[in-house]
Amino acid sequence: MESEVIKLQSYRKSESRMYSGREHGLEIRKELDLNKKDKDEKKYIIQISDDTIAINSSFFGGLFSDSVVGLGEERFKKKYIFQNNKGKEVKETIKKDIEEGIYDAING
Repeated sequence: MESEVIKLQSYRKSESRMYSGREHGLEIRKELDLNKKDKDEKKYIIQISDDTIAINSSFFGGLFSDSVVGLGEERFKKKYIFQNNKGKEVKETIKKDIEEGIYDAING
Protein backbone atom coordinates (compact mmCIF):
# COMPACT_ATOMS: atom_id res chain seq x y z
CA MET A 1 0.00 0.00 0.00
CA GLU A 2 1.32 3.42 -0.96
CA SER A 3 1.97 5.91 1.83
CA GLU A 4 2.17 9.67 2.15
CA VAL A 5 3.65 11.79 4.95
CA ILE A 6 1.58 14.53 6.59
CA LYS A 7 3.77 16.82 8.68
CA LEU A 8 1.42 17.89 11.45
CA GLN A 9 4.02 20.31 12.82
CA SER A 10 3.38 22.45 9.70
CA TYR A 11 -0.02 23.25 11.19
CA ARG A 12 1.08 24.10 14.71
CA LYS A 13 0.26 27.59 15.91
CA SER A 14 3.40 29.79 16.00
CA GLU A 15 5.71 28.80 18.86
CA SER A 16 3.23 26.46 20.52
CA ARG A 17 4.38 22.96 21.43
CA MET A 18 0.87 21.59 21.68
CA TYR A 19 -2.16 21.18 19.46
CA SER A 20 -5.47 22.43 20.80
CA GLY A 21 -8.90 23.58 19.76
CA ARG A 22 -11.61 21.69 17.92
CA GLU A 23 -11.95 24.49 15.35
CA HIS A 24 -8.22 24.34 14.57
CA GLY A 25 -8.50 20.57 14.09
CA LEU A 26 -11.50 21.01 11.79
CA GLU A 27 -9.65 23.64 9.71
CA ILE A 28 -6.72 21.28 9.21
CA ARG A 29 -9.07 18.38 8.39
CA LYS A 30 -10.62 20.46 5.64
CA GLU A 31 -7.25 21.69 4.34
CA LEU A 32 -5.89 18.12 4.22
CA ASP A 33 -9.15 16.88 2.64
CA LEU A 34 -9.31 13.96 5.09
CA ASN A 35 -12.85 13.06 3.97
CA LYS A 36 -11.35 12.12 0.61
CA LYS A 37 -8.24 10.51 2.14
CA ASP A 38 -10.44 8.31 4.36
CA LYS A 39 -11.81 6.68 1.19
CA ASP A 40 -8.57 6.09 -0.73
CA GLU A 41 -6.21 3.11 -0.51
CA LYS A 42 -3.17 4.98 0.86
CA LYS A 43 -1.65 4.91 4.31
CA TYR A 44 -0.77 8.23 5.89
CA ILE A 45 2.18 8.79 8.18
CA ILE A 46 1.17 11.56 10.57
CA GLN A 47 4.46 13.12 11.62
CA ILE A 48 4.44 14.80 15.01
CA SER A 49 7.47 16.80 16.08
CA ASP A 50 9.41 15.39 19.03
CA ASP A 51 9.09 18.68 20.90
CA THR A 52 5.28 18.38 20.98
CA ILE A 53 4.06 18.19 24.56
CA ALA A 54 0.34 17.48 24.01
CA ILE A 55 -2.46 16.86 21.55
CA ASN A 56 -5.66 18.13 23.14
CA SER A 57 -8.63 15.78 22.71
CA SER A 58 -10.76 18.56 21.21
CA PHE A 59 -8.11 19.18 18.52
CA PHE A 60 -7.81 15.45 17.81
CA GLY A 61 -11.59 15.22 17.63
CA GLY A 62 -11.83 18.04 15.13
CA LEU A 63 -9.10 16.54 12.99
CA PHE A 64 -9.77 12.81 13.20
CA SER A 65 -13.13 12.04 14.87
CA ASP A 66 -15.00 11.61 11.57
CA SER A 67 -12.21 9.33 10.32
CA VAL A 68 -12.29 7.15 13.44
CA VAL A 69 -16.08 6.85 13.30
CA GLY A 70 -16.16 6.26 9.53
CA LEU A 71 -13.31 3.76 9.36
CA GLY A 72 -13.62 2.16 12.77
CA GLU A 73 -10.73 2.02 15.24
CA GLU A 74 -8.79 -0.83 13.63
CA ARG A 75 -8.90 0.51 10.06
CA PHE A 76 -8.15 4.03 11.33
CA LYS A 77 -4.99 2.80 13.09
CA LYS A 78 -3.85 0.96 9.96
CA LYS A 79 -4.50 3.93 7.68
CA TYR A 80 -3.14 6.75 9.87
CA ILE A 81 0.23 5.90 11.40
CA PHE A 82 1.52 8.33 14.03
CA GLN A 83 5.30 8.83 14.15
CA ASN A 84 7.75 11.43 15.37
CA ASN A 85 9.69 13.58 12.92
CA LYS A 86 12.49 10.99 12.87
CA GLY A 87 10.20 8.21 11.65
CA LYS A 88 10.04 6.52 15.06
CA GLU A 89 7.16 5.85 17.43
CA VAL A 90 5.73 8.93 19.16
CA LYS A 91 6.54 9.40 22.84
CA GLU A 92 4.29 7.85 25.46
CA THR A 93 2.45 11.07 26.42
CA ILE A 94 1.48 11.72 22.78
CA LYS A 95 0.48 8.08 22.30
CA LYS A 96 -1.82 8.45 25.32
CA ASP A 97 -3.35 11.65 23.85
CA ILE A 98 -4.02 9.82 20.56
CA GLU A 99 -5.58 6.82 22.30
CA GLU A 100 -7.78 9.17 24.34
CA GLY A 101 -8.85 10.97 21.16
CA ILE A 102 -9.76 7.67 19.51
CA TYR A 103 -11.69 6.57 22.61
CA ASP A 104 -13.60 9.88 22.71
CA ALA A 105 -14.45 9.61 19.00
CA ILE A 106 -15.85 6.10 19.41
CA ASN A 107 -17.66 6.73 22.69
CA GLY A 108 -18.50 10.41 22.22
